[in-house]
Amino acid sequence: MKKLLFFVLMMALTVSALFAQWSNDPAQNNAICDLSNEQAVVKVVTGPIGDTYIGWFSNDSGNYDVRLQRLDSQGNELWYHNGILISDHPAMTWLTDWDMTVDADNHAILTFQDIRNAGNNNVYAYRIAPDGSFIWGDDGLELSNSPAFDVSPKVTVTSSGNTVVTWQSETVIIMQKIAPDGTLLWGANGITLSCADTYSWPQPLAIDNDEILLKFFEDSGVYPMMTRHILMQRFDTDGNAVWASNTVVSNAGGISAWTQVFSIVSDDNNGCFIAWHDDRDFDMDASSFIQHVNSDGSVEFIANGVELSTEGNREKFYPEIAFNPATNELYVYWAETDGDQVDRGISGQKLDSSGN
Repeated sequence: MKKLLFFVLMMALTVSALFAQWSNDPAQNNAICDLSNEQAVVKVVTGPIGDTYIGWFSNDSGNYDVRLQRLDSQGNELWYHNGILISDHPAMTWLTDWDMTVDADNHAILTFQDIRNAGNNNVYAYRIAPDGSFIWGDDGLELSNSPAFDVSPKVTVTSSGNTVVTWQSETVIIMQKIAPDGTLLWGANGITLSCADTYSWPQPLAIDNDEILLKFFEDSGVYPMMTRHILMQRFDTDGNAVWASNTVVSNAGGISAWTQVFSIVSDDNNGCFIAWHDDRDFDMDASSFIQHVNSDGSVEFIANGVELSTEGNREKFYPEIAFNPATNELYVYWAETDGDQVDRGISGQKLDSSGN
């Protein structure tokens, strides 16, 4: 079926100008997918030549299929309307997070989990070329194969062009590195990270020399009332930990079970900035914080992060970071509500390189 689809795609590429460009009417958005039923958990990445990949789960068949569309910088659809079908393998009836990025060769890389293997929830990865071809095979790469609940994979592409995928598997974290040709570089089962409690919600960030930084949680106690601390570690090209111990980004507590994926950006010096919200003083008003982790694992800002706003009777959720390396300045914006979460808006803060 996908070979036929690929042929149709090649024909569609020649007539992409027939599809609408970005709308210049703010009341009229571009329909990326107008199939029936739910279109959910959308991911958007911009490639090195300025085009855009958009991926999502589509429930038009009654199963949560994975679809992908590519648009040029002007908003023209480069593939068939409603995108191409990446996977129609059986999926759970409820969704968790997944991830997508783009490499230096302008290939989209997608990773998600489904239950194609005897109902077990396992992780898969696909590399899709700009012409819509499936570089890692029609069914992608199987990254896990066990009865464990493997969930919410995250992906980054290293400075050497390799792909690193990380995910949670019950109480442990698993990492896998993939060469551009699909070779699994860290063994068939990847590298497992574990502790006496639970490691959860990993997020990798590529740095120089084919290495990564990895944010993750150490959870103790009983779900969903566990205590959650934010940790970070640096891993070399072979997957070995570089720092003698995990860096504590925050052990102040107050991070809920539903606070999971954070904004993390490079500091352009093999370190990163990371932002999150928590209710460490347990006054039912969450506040947003930011920390700078250096390349050697030390933290630059005050312990447990700089609080971005101290205004009372406010909830400050989901901070997002932008970093200007030319001036070493940070911009952070977050969703802000009143204490009853009725009135809503967006607030922001600017910080210098010392966290002021």
